[in-house]
Amino acid sequence: MDIGIIAGNVRTEGLDVMRYRRDRLVLATALSHPLAEHNSVDFIETLDYVFIGLPEASAIHSFLKRAAADLQRELRWRVQVSNFETACRMIEANVGVGVLPETTASRHAKTMALRIVQLNDEWAERKLQVCVADLGALPLFARKLVDLLVEDGLGRQD
Repeated sequence: MDIGIIAGNVRTEGLDVMRYRRDRLVLATALSHPLAEHNSVDFIETLDYVFIGLPEASAIHSFLKRAAADLQRELRWRVQVSNFETACRMIEANVGVGVLPETTASRHAKTMALRIVQLNDEWAERKLQVCVADLGALPLFARKLVDLLVEDGLGRQD
């Protein structure tokens, strides 16, 4: 029994898929970084700078790598770290910039000197979905979890 949350163009044939919530990716920079002067930027404008990112196996790493490739560019990784908090600490120290979920960036910006810059790119707003192999076959506790996720997500829609 697996319950997944997916974003983007993922093949879902043979799965039961339910709308979950929207998630926005943003650029996080140090307060002194040149891009911190902007309220919003296009992703291509960020590619001249080095990035702090999550490991290659993470979904967000693959997503950003593909977005850069679509622009016929490559991301320049300064370092890859194991979690968002460490990434934010490196970004705060102006070691590089990072693309993070807005909720994560906002949470860390409350305690760190980070600037959150909106990304203008259409793909920056992700539509998340909950998926399971067979909703009807889930044990009751798992079905309640799926129902809770879907209900919570519907309450947070724009």
